[in-house]
Amino acid sequence: MPCRDNYPDPSIEQRRANEIAQHAEYFAEQVDLEPPQYVRVAAEQPFTNTSPDRLANYLCKLIRANEDVLRSLPEDEDCLKLKLWWIIHKEQDRIKERADAEQLRKQLLFETAIDKLTDEEIAVVRELI
Repeated sequence: MPCRDNYPDPSIEQRRANEIAQHAEYFAEQVDLEPPQYVRVAAEQPFTNTSPDRLANYLCKLIRANEDVLRSLPEDEDCLKLKLWWIIHKEQDRIKERADAEQLRKQLLFETAIDKLTDEEIAVVRELI
């Protein structure tokens, strides 16, 4: 069988999952933990089917429980990549939390406004919406 060079590349999601799994495997090693099987498999296989969200959730919990260890690691290439991922991840979490809080605020405002309306006014609003 002849050699080929036209194999598909991993998707963006698969590359993200693989990268997060590698970070998780690296950091678990730093805190003397054995990462779960799905993390090890995703770190080894570029065509992983493991969700990047699942991997990020695991890594986020691991770092939050051991953030002092992350700060004290020697700054080699793997550590710097992990720290960069962590900074970006925390910022994305902050943005999501703000958006969720704003959505909740708007929902409460809406409910408060609706509570002030009579049944007839609510019926008219429903007709117009």
